[in-house]
Amino acid sequence: MIKFKEAIASTEEYKNIASYIERGLKAVTVTGLPEGAKTHFVASLSEDTGKNILYVAPTELEAKNAAENLKFFLGESAEVAFFPQKDYVFHNVEAMNNDVIYDRINCLHLLKCAEKPVIITVGAAAAVQYTVPKELYDEFELSVGETVNLSELTKKLIFMGYLRSENVEGVGQFSIRGGIVDIFSPGELYPVRIEFWGDEIDTLRSFDPQTQLSVKSVQKAYIVPCRELVYSSEAVSKIVKKINAGENEQLLADIERFENKHYFSSADKYLPYIYGEIPIIGDYFDEGICIFDNLPSVKTKIKVLREQIAEETANLAEKGMIKLRKGAEYVQKFSYLSECGGFKLGLEVLTKHNDLLKSNAAVNFAARAVQPYFGNTEQIVEDIKFWHGSGYGINIVSGSRTKAEAFAKTLKENDFLPVIKSEGTAEKGETACKICCSLR
Repeated sequence: MIKFKEAIASTEEYKNIASYIERGLKAVTVTGLPEGAKTHFVASLSEDTGKNILYVAPTELEAKNAAENLKFFLGESAEVAFFPQKDYVFHNVEAMNNDVIYDRINCLHLLKCAEKPVIITVGAAAAVQYTVPKELYDEFELSVGETVNLSELTKKLIFMGYLRSENVEGVGQFSIRGGIVDIFSPGELYPVRIEFWGDEIDTLRSFDPQTQLSVKSVQKAYIVPCRELVYSSEAVSKIVKKINAGENEQLLADIERFENKHYFSSADKYLPYIYGEIPIIGDYFDEGICIFDNLPSVKTKIKVLREQIAEETANLAEKGMIKLRKGAEYVQKFSYLSECGGFKLGLEVLTKHNDLLKSNAAVNFAARAVQPYFGNTEQIVEDIKFWHGSGYGINIVSGSRTKAEAFAKTLKENDFLPVIKSEGTAEKGETACKICCSLR
């Protein structure tokens, strides 16, 4: 576990924020943190509070980068995952790549089952897209010796989005042949083959979907959902009534798909008929912390996405491919997202933006970014000499021990006495490379 967090956690500003969380304040605006320090701050907050954290960045790229940085800072002390943006499907397609959906569901799985704190990073657009409602999200475990009603198992798999097929060859499929059930759950390397003796699970084995040969015996199998738009067989009749197809052939064809296939590729266009309030990833953090990086940019990105979806669905309505209900929504509002979380933090450039979060307090860090050196060792050494002479403790983070040792050698050649540390931070007047090298 990397303990580099002490450099920020020891500041008065950070201690004030920790105090606000303990006192039950709902929202705080934080200013003064340069880009490189934001994930450093979030990692410290994760370790200190032990709470799940949702980190909302303006763009996908920023969210991805944040996830990588947090993995570096936190090591094995937390589960960090990126929640990607998906494409809404409004037209029927024969084949779809569901890898993005499975990545999103993996985030929900972590939030439900992880034994350590979870940090989910997400771009603004993905943060307001629908996901499985928290109250409907279900996953289950199958164990050798367990009694299972095959009819109920089949019903549950279909609800979770699994497609019944003759042979399981890909993720999201299941098959039943007599007393043998094959299931390929997202997140697993191999599907599992369940052999029943009556209603009791006799054996569980993973197998290669290409050869259908067993890989190894297992004692348990974990089954998670395959899709985010879920509805029961009983709900289908209610959905069909809402469609009000009349003699519209395209809508009648969709009704037939609902009744005969249950799930189909373009079901996204009926999202307002299926979910009332659009459920989003933020709903899973009612007892956690939601951190919004640059709220004005987040709000703008959401506004753009909502306009795009509104235009696309209006075009579908003009072509008779859907009947838009009054006030129909396909993505959530910024105002809804900004209310998510038991505790909210806005990372801002200016305190005037705290009205977007309705903050109870504001904290300003006295920090500044270091300009990139692009391999200019001489300039790095000159800066270190200045900081060292001013009495600063200097922490230099390296991606590996080899790199830390190489840079420590450079420092020695310039009359410094670096100390390499696997943990901890530099004291005043000391420099550390991380794996960390400290200058004394």
